[in-house]
Amino acid sequence: MKKNNYRAFVVFVIVLILPLCGAGVAISQTENNPPSNPEVWGPSGTLKPNTEYTFSCRSIDPDGDDVYYMWDWEGGGPYSDWLGPYPSGVEQSTTHTWPNWGEFDVRCKAKDIHGAESDWTLFPITVTKQDIYAQQQSAQPSQSTTQEPLES
Repeated sequence: MKKNNYRAFVVFVIVLILPLCGAGVAISQTENNPPSNPEVWGPSGTLKPNTEYTFSCRSIDPDGDDVYYMWDWEGGGPYSDWLGPYPSGVEQSTTHTWPNWGEFDVRCKAKDIHGAESDWTLFPITVTKQDIYAQQQSAQPSQSTTQEPLES
């Protein structure tokens, strides 16, 4: 038998003969959809270098698959490993410390257990120089109360 005839014979056996013998072949192929772009939240305003901050995210997979998360802490690396898997739609948190000051684009993306990935979600932050942060804190009005001396 030629190679093409052999393939046709195998398809004939699988499609027509096996069901007659009581053997069923079920072939199911479903589309895998990527998770939603993660919602990302964390501290905003003026952040200090060498201080640990907590950031959180959540993504929903339309197929209900568990989800992994990857963080990009400076908008081009360093990247975290894929963290997870976690149940779809459940908030997850992680921490990061910036040793240097600057403006950074914290990004997060999600991937389901079958490998379908979301796009990155951007969360911009500013880490100030330590001395600038101290000046901003000392410039804020004091919460202490003072009383004027009573005149006698």
